[in-house]
Amino acid sequence: MGYCYLSPAVQRRFTPVNAGWKAGAVPLETIYARNRELTAKLRGTLANAGWNAVDLPEPNQSTIVSVPLGGREPARLVGVLSEQGIVCAERDGNLRLSVHFYNHEDDIDRLVMALASSGS
Repeated sequence: MGYCYLSPAVQRRFTPVNAGWKAGAVPLETIYARNRELTAKLRGTLANAGWNAVDLPEPNQSTIVSVPLGGREPARLVGVLSEQGIVCAERDGNLRLSVHFYNHEDDIDRLVMALASSGS
């Protein structure tokens, strides 16, 4: 971890290139809203590609999305995704995916393309 202090006069000369978690006026609510938005996109994009997530009532949903693997080989699929830089896990016969505020819609599209090309 590193810290840097810039005087107000110097701060005006810099444009941030990345916002930290405290950048929002109400950061925790902002992060929660972004996570819910990404999770909804993940669920919808997976469903459109034929990878239906475990259906949960809206109040019970979190940023963790479980997708039943059926007859697919979990270790092989997780390995293929890992080789493409996609971090996920297998739990109880489901592919376990999770998003957070640092993810982007492109990450979801990349995941679905990797699933399609996995041969599973």
